[in-house]
Amino acid sequence: MLQKETRYSICSVNYACLVLALTPHMNNSWQAVVLPLAHAHPVLFHALAALTLIHTARTDADRHRRGQHHIQQSIELLAREWASGGLRDDVALATTLALT
Repeated sequence: MLQKETRYSICSVNYACLVLALTPHMNNSWQAVVLPLAHAHPVLFHALAALTLIHTARTDADRHRRGQHHIQQSIELLAREWASGGLRDDVALATTLALT
């Protein structure tokens, strides 16, 4: 069984994909293309988790704080992977879009 935080994170990434979609749910390229990338690339996963946590925080200071933590993790990974030359272009683009 998945830990509570892991289950919440997976739900968060799914929610972020719905928020970012410009098309109806049926043709959601964020879920079809970006979601599998997020499962394989922590830099993108943290960006989507941050987006969701902050977007849904409202008055929940703890949720907002966790979102800020995911932003920090994503940016640190982004800088490290960019510097090493190991960051795929599609992952970099999706991460940057989610963080902005």
